[in-house]
Amino acid sequence: MFNRIMVALDLSPMDVTLIKYAGRFAQAVGAQKIYFLHVAPDLLGESSATDEDRKLYAQDEHIKTVVEEKVKKYFPAELLGKTDIQVVEGNPLPTLIRWKRIKKIDLLMVGKKSLSKGSGVVSRQFVRQSDCPVLFVPLNTTFPVKKILVPVDFSDNSGYALHSAIQLAGSFGNPEILYFHLYHFVSSPETPGFNPHFNQYMSNLTKDKHIKFIKKFDLGEANVKVKILPHPEADIVEPIIRYADENDMDMIIIGAIGHSKLRLLAVGSTAEKLMLKNVTKPLLVLKQKTKNK
Repeated sequence: MFNRIMVALDLSPMDVTLIKYAGRFAQAVGAQKIYFLHVAPDLLGESSATDEDRKLYAQDEHIKTVVEEKVKKYFPAELLGKTDIQVVEGNPLPTLIRWKRIKKIDLLMVGKKSLSKGSGVVSRQFVRQSDCPVLFVPLNTTFPVKKILVPVDFSDNSGYALHSAIQLAGSFGNPEILYFHLYHFVSSPETPGFNPHFNQYMSNLTKDKHIKFIKKFDLGEANVKVKILPHPEADIVEPIIRYADENDMDMIIIGAIGHSKLRLLAVGSTAEKLMLKNVTKPLLVLKQKTKNK
């Protein structure tokens, strides 16, 4: 499923987590090639760059040596022959997109830092502008993956996420896959427009949708468990994060709207919001490839 993986490094402490996680992940999925890429800003021609900036980023070979030493120290020795380390200058977003295309990358792996102003902008833009799956890995995340949370809304995108989780399960030693759906209900009779039959209607409707949806999948020996819960609010992102934390999930897999010219700015809202939150679990964002690229 993921034969060619690209790991984006930024020379921060996050690199160690990414390299270690990428190694275990690559071993599990049987990846054939792992690219470690550091994109150094092209500061040499910028008037705002300081002399120190210019000295630092003029030393590409030194930076490559630093990256090579990190990879050699933290990546599985038996997979080092499958690695390719590159340090290039340029604008990070177009560079990542170009390398994804040239190297036919199946998965981009990036660090997920605690949110600060502007953090993760390049990664989110990459998700918007490419059909390549992206795995966001928080600091100090460890392998293995024993429990996977898949938020489901009965759409084709969430179906693709569930299908992918089932595929990955075979590589991860058959972990538990939690099919997770929240449906809207009215919690109080005092709510304006309250209808005593609404909650029962929503419950029955959700059950019908679930039955039709789950029939599409060949679960085989996959360890899929279903959790369908009522939720009184429209926003389901915080409950997803909370459930993942409280139930020790090791990964969240979610589907987003496929890339096309018409959908360039229409990444599925739940996936987009999860990318913006301080999610403490690895987040794999998947997109179905479309004809319009």
